[in-house]
Amino acid sequence: MSQPIDPTSISVVTVTPSGGSAIAGTTTLASDQVTITFVSTSSLLGNKVYAVQFAGFKDQVGNVGATFNSTFTTTNSVIPFNVSTGFTAGGTLSTVNNTPDANWTVKVGANAPVAAQVSGPGDAGFYGSWPANGPFSSWIALNPNIVTGNAAGPYSTTFNLSGYSLSNLCLVGAISMDDNGSLLVNGTAVTGNISSPYSLSQINIPLRPGILNARVNTLTMQWGSTDNYYEAFRLQANIQTCSSTLTGGLSVVSTVPTVGATGISTNATIMMDFNNPLDPATVTDTTLPVMVGWNSGQIISGRWAVNGTQAVFTPNAPFSPNTTIYIGECGGPFDLAGDTYPNCYQYPLLWFTTSSTVPGDGL
Repeated sequence: MSQPIDPTSISVVTVTPSGGSAIAGTTTLASDQVTITFVSTSSLLGNKVYAVQFAGFKDQVGNVGATFNSTFTTTNSVIPFNVSTGFTAGGTLSTVNNTPDANWTVKVGANAPVAAQVSGPGDAGFYGSWPANGPFSSWIALNPNIVTGNAAGPYSTTFNLSGYSLSNLCLVGAISMDDNGSLLVNGTAVTGNISSPYSLSQINIPLRPGILNARVNTLTMQWGSTDNYYEAFRLQANIQTCSSTLTGGLSVVSTVPTVGATGISTNATIMMDFNNPLDPATVTDTTLPVMVGWNSGQIISGRWAVNGTQAVFTPNAPFSPNTTIYIGECGGPFDLAGDTYPNCYQYPLLWFTTSSTVPGDGL
């Protein structure tokens, strides 16, 4: 914006796909009072025109600004779809016993599918030799509180490829199941029989266009032979472009401010672009701390927002003047393939020094 905005007037951002209704999302105003960010609460459709409108906003003395209109078109390349087990409706991983999985269901006979549930230590049906839940997937079962009967039917989830190219897609990640079973896409087997109760086994499965739909697709785990004793399933995977760089490690590509910059406004926000899409749940002030002084423990409070490969930090209050700000990493963040940095506070990812002056309140 050209001048500071009344924070109570920023909720009137609408983002609408062609032929559809406005999508849900959150709108925030940065500490500089002129930078507005809208983050969708769900993935956008591929190869789609979206209209953006911002109306009814006011400056801090009550003047109403002119309506802003714009459009953009999304790519037809697939942004990784997370098909992992153990996620809630809010898109965060749960390792809490008996939490319903918002995406994976179980079909039992002729009955309607029911939600699978997270199975964890302490449940009667959880086997102590299974890999521990987290940080990117959890074990699920029909009924974690019983030992038998969890292999009652296929476990399924869906992913929507509307508008995306169906060529060169792979299912990439890792899988565990006890006893064994196969993965199917739209009813066609894409793996042989897999038995991996004691570890997460890596998978990298090409998905032929002939078995994919240009709309909603169904991924299914079909049980093989089981002993009906400690049965559960775990998948930690994405639908993504084959041979992508997602498994090549995580690194920072560019930053604003740039590394070592001086004279940065105390009202600045921090933007960091990474080489791979980030898992938003792993970008926090603990995993990616913004600090006064390197490895000082003086963490600056604020909010991280993630959009694909970009993470943006907005401080809750302006930075102190004439101060060197550092960003480190510890226990994260992770990309969607599970890559992160090897050690806690191995080195600063970014540092810059603020200006010795504070911007005035006037225009």
